[in-house]
Amino acid sequence: MKDETAVLRYGQVEQISADVSGAKEVVLRLLNGGDGDNCDWSAWGFPRFVEAGAEDPLEAPPAELESATHANAALLLAEVHWRLDHKDLARRWFDKAAAWIDKHPPEAEKLRAYRAEAAKALGK
Repeated sequence: MKDETAVLRYGQVEQISADVSGAKEVVLRLLNGGDGDNCDWSAWGFPRFVEAGAEDPLEAPPAELESATHANAALLLAEVHWRLDHKDLARRWFDKAAAWIDKHPPEAEKLRAYRAEAAKALGK
């Protein structure tokens, strides 16, 4: 079980997990990497609690996405899974987002640039 990472640089992602059985409070904390405060940023990338042995809802895209917000999240998940070397899962999330975007052109206008960026990252 991993509950801490080394300093991560731009574009790096890492999956962590921690046993929180019996915890009354869980604190997610970011610490400065020790190289100054310039341009530091971070993202949690859909943190969630999943019961041991249960299926993680982000490990399989739903049959169909419901909104532009879901399509946007699917593109982010595609990029994150790609960087975690979950290539097949990344492609499935990307394909779900692309299908929603193609089906809802007016609502998806703001997602077109992000779709192109994700496609490039996935080598599509």
